[in-house]
Amino acid sequence: MDQGTAFTGGAGNDTFNASATATFNALDSLNGGAGTDTLNVLDNAAAVATANRTVTNIEVANLSSSGTVTADTTGWTGLTTLTAVGSGGVNVTAASTTTITASNTGANAMAIIGGGGASTFATGAAAVTIGQTAVANAFTSVAVTGGSTIAITDKGTATTTGSTLKTVSVTGNAASDDVTVTANGLTALNLTTMMGATTVGDVTVTAAAATRALTVTLNGMDTAADGAATGAATATITDATATSLAINAVTAKSYDITAVAGAATAVTVNADVALQMDALTAGVATTVGISGAAGVTITADTLAAAAVITSTNTGGVTLTQNLTANQQFVGTASSGADAIGVAIAGTKAITTGAGNDTVTYSGALGSGGSIDAGDGTDTLLTTAALAVTATGSATFAGTVSNFEVLKFSATTGAARAINMANADGINSLISAGVDTGALTITGAAANFTYTQTAASNQADSIALASDVGTSDNVNLAFSAADGFTNTGALTVANVETLTITTDDTDTTATTAVFVAPITATSVKTVTVTGDAGIDLTGLTATTITSLDASGLTGTGAVEGLAWTAGALAASSTIKGSATGDNTVTFSAANTASTFVTYTGGSGADTVTGSNGLNNVVDLGNGTNSYTQAGAGNATVTGGTGADTISVGTGSNTVHLGGGTTANQVTVGAAAGLNVIDTTSTGVDTIVLGGVQTAAGYYTSVTGLAAGDKIDFSGVTTVARADGALGAKITLGGASTFANYLDAATATTIADAGASLMSWFQFGGNTYIVVDNTLAALTPDDTNTFQDGVDSVIELVGLYTLTTAATATDVLTLV
Repeated sequence: MDQGTAFTGGAGNDTFNASATATFNALDSLNGGAGTDTLNVLDNAAAVATANRTVTNIEVANLSSSGTVTADTTGWTGLTTLTAVGSGGVNVTAASTTTITASNTGANAMAIIGGGGASTFATGAAAVTIGQTAVANAFTSVAVTGGSTIAITDKGTATTTGSTLKTVSVTGNAASDDVTVTANGLTALNLTTMMGATTVGDVTVTAAAATRALTVTLNGMDTAADGAATGAATATITDATATSLAINAVTAKSYDITAVAGAATAVTVNADVALQMDALTAGVATTVGISGAAGVTITADTLAAAAVITSTNTGGVTLTQNLTANQQFVGTASSGADAIGVAIAGTKAITTGAGNDTVTYSGALGSGGSIDAGDGTDTLLTTAALAVTATGSATFAGTVSNFEVLKFSATTGAARAINMANADGINSLISAGVDTGALTITGAAANFTYTQTAASNQADSIALASDVGTSDNVNLAFSAADGFTNTGALTVANVETLTITTDDTDTTATTAVFVAPITATSVKTVTVTGDAGIDLTGLTATTITSLDASGLTGTGAVEGLAWTAGALAASSTIKGSATGDNTVTFSAANTASTFVTYTGGSGADTVTGSNGLNNVVDLGNGTNSYTQAGAGNATVTGGTGADTISVGTGSNTVHLGGGTTANQVTVGAAAGLNVIDTTSTGVDTIVLGGVQTAAGYYTSVTGLAAGDKIDFSGVTTVARADGALGAKITLGGASTFANYLDAATATTIADAGASLMSWFQFGGNTYIVVDNTLAALTPDDTNTFQDGVDSVIELVGLYTLTTAATATDVLTLV
């Protein structure tokens, strides 16, 4: 027993310490005297209790235990501040004049009786009860951190609910469950990080009916704890008597919220950070104000029949549930991307603001009803059937304004006809599903845009209101998570320009191109951009003079251009994707004196130009191939990749780029001079695919080096015996080029005998001659150079070929 003058304070701010085990015991008596006095009780071995202790004139008490704390300080005089800390349960009873700070850990309950002022409590995963017995308290604010279930009651008297408690703050954890607050004067409810793996408890405020405004502040509320609106449950906040409700989202985004305020006639929502609400239930609310810089989504709502929702929000408001006929959305000052729905027969003036807004149209509006989308690129969303009905007369255009895009669901069943002339100036149409009913679009203005987001199996069509110009343009867009295939052709009549865009809408790699057959018999210029490949096979207009797909930015096999041109009637320029793989065929272009200019990119291009024209082809730096059989004097340029080039019977020019990848050029039975140059080193193969058919023509190659090959198998009837070429042919100084050719073919070859091969130098260049024989020749060998039978190739510069050898008529330079 500790008492007496040794435990009585003086006039100063005295401190009493009971820091050893079991030093604050029953029958102890402490008197702090004057001043602001403090009692510190720290027991690391045993529970701390206050029963049968007398404490007077001590204003501050700090009770701490490694076990439980059980404190009843109602008999202590002068105590204004009490702190109780325990590792076990904490149970505190205090006078209403005492401010309490209490904490414990683990699954240990906390019970608070009495107390007052601005008090704070912290616990682990156990229940917290505050004011649940017949003892008055006088809290002005209560803050609780942790806890499973939390029950807070403002006890005005032992038997009545008080109105002193104004603010409740709860910071939850993964164990957070239901919170109940009974307080007639509550005006502020702050909820932070109350989240669980699958659910979070509801928050219920019970108060007497009276005029009272409640502000709910949300910080990181998320039932699924995943930062998205995917929670299987919703956190329901209910106050049945508050006459106005303000919801503020701060600091961290909140999701899966339901607010129920049955008596609130006015609701405001302010989002400093994103807020997603499963529901807003305020059946008598006539005004809802939405503000803030972050997005607000309200999935379902119950409001007064004539409620007015006003938005000044800049982050975008989404109301998933349609407005009813007499409800109004006023978004003139809303600059985010809003998304709302309007009921059929709506009677109010609906407005959205400067963002790129989306309004769902459910049917014809009623008397007084209108929709003004304001600034931005705004979309009217509806069904295909409603779009047909709406654009079937001029009535619709008188009820909507400032929309730029009409988006509708897939056409199904019967054919659909949309007349854009009745769409209030809307000049962009989006088909948002797989079309199984033919779509006919008429009355479109200049530069009309049609976007497909899924395939069509119908023969759809687009017609401009006026198509008599010489530069009419239609924009076509294909947008999906992966490419799709249209099985019906889209007809675009009487336009000179098509501007095509592709859009891969997800982040995974594209696995298929957009296949888009198009019939546009007047088109001259086609431009393609986007991040996914496109197959324009079917676009066979003979009028095309330019097709530019260099704006396709994807890389890989399905990221470029695939196109087979029609019989192009004029010289044309074709550009493949600058980065993707291109497969282009323009063999049908066959008008005399014209040609095709083709430019590839860094992808793998496969180009076929067997049209008999003087084509100019730049393959780019991928692994490429170009084929031009037959006539035409082509100019072909390769790059740093491996190029495989085959030219026909014309006088062709081939430029092989540098690099270390293997290139191959095949020259046909030309009636002209083929010129080939290369800057690669030791990786090129020149293939003579046929014997020159006219005198004086051959293939000339510049830049060959050791390791390069020349394949003569296409110009020999019977292969030469493998081995080195041997010594060069040398003649007198007055000898002509023809003399050298004859000398190289002077050896008699028996009927169908093995071909011979020899070489000489003339005029600063080196020549290799194939002395061939045909079984049909009589005699078998004339011992002179025969046009159409023997062959020659020129190597620009002086080469020593004595030890260069053939294997199956393939000569390797050394």
